[in-house]
Amino acid sequence: MARYGKTLVVGLGGAIGSGKSVVRDAFGVLGGWETVDCDTEAKALYFAPLVREEIKTRLHFDPLTDGRLDAQLLRSLLAEPGKGEVLEQIIHGALFDLLRQKSLETEGEVLLVESAILFSSGLAGLCDKTIAVIAPQEVRAERAGKRDIGKGADFFRGMEKRQELERKLLGDADYEVSNFGRHSVILQTEQIIKQILKYDRR
Repeated sequence: MARYGKTLVVGLGGAIGSGKSVVRDAFGVLGGWETVDCDTEAKALYFAPLVREEIKTRLHFDPLTDGRLDAQLLRSLLAEPGKGEVLEQIIHGALFDLLRQKSLETEGEVLLVESAILFSSGLAGLCDKTIAVIAPQEVRAERAGKRDIGKGADFFRGMEKRQELERKLLGDADYEVSNFGRHSVILQTEQIIKQILKYDRR
């Protein structure tokens, strides 16, 4: 059953370097689904007046410096016990509200939501179905190295550690897309689209 109106909300998750964006685009093109990049949406929320004011009130911290997001200060805050949890609570709450609204406003049959923390953040609970993008660690490390030039192997290892819980929870997904080797993302995407569109939304 669709949780919000007539639109099915499908969550897409995966570890760093798994190729979530590529798979998200495949579903968007092949299924004609509207897609949402939660990382982009979450960053935009720091500029929302109500969210910014809540952060300033509860944490005595302005996430913007000269009108720009202060990424370094945000990382420091997220790493600080207690404050990091409050910041995540604020952003995740605002993001969940935004996604609920998008699901009601979309004109398509399906809204695909991509998130690197789909399960560990609780976002999967808002979804009718979930998809995990899978790739071996060595493949993901190579991809991340090419994409995040200059950040080095320590960056990848740090992300792996932070995403440890998420990687374990990916096994709870309803579907998997193997995004490596000779596996065809297109064929897998087409098969999953057919299965999801058969889902009972009454």
